Amino acid sequence: MKKRKQQEERSLLGAWVCDMANRLMNESEVPMTQSEAFQQAHLVRRLLEKLGEGSVMFLYKEKGGGLRSALGTLCKGIDPAFDNYVHKTTENNRRTETLNFMYWDLERHAFRMFSALRVRVISSALKWNEETKQWVETLNN
Repeated sequence: MKKRKQQEERSLLGAWVCDMANRLMNESEVPMTQSEAFQQAHLVRRLLEKLGEGSVMFLYKEKGGGLRSALGTLCKGIDPAFDNYVHKTTENNRRTETLNFMYWDLERHAFRMFSALRVRVISSALKWNEETKQWVETLNN
């Protein structure tokens, strides 16, 4: 049963990466090859996974061309402001096919957005280990 669930997860993640790569090629300001689009899609997938596991430092290209570092999360238990955040509306009319993703900025204590087109590097990723009661680096995992 566990192996089947892992295979299903892998299949869904593969489909997500393919869809993201297609959207990156179609919506990029600069022409992007299929290989570049798949590399970028895998980078964005890893970033979103790491954001859900703990805190992540990543770099993205600003609209002006410079690089900006961001420290963020999508994981409860890291920032009390995120844990206590209450969504103000129940209406959800956002497009799900967008290349923009929300994350909690740990420096500003607010939601921010990044574009899948502009992510450049995941600098570091930390995840809380319940057994050792320590933060562990998960960048290579």
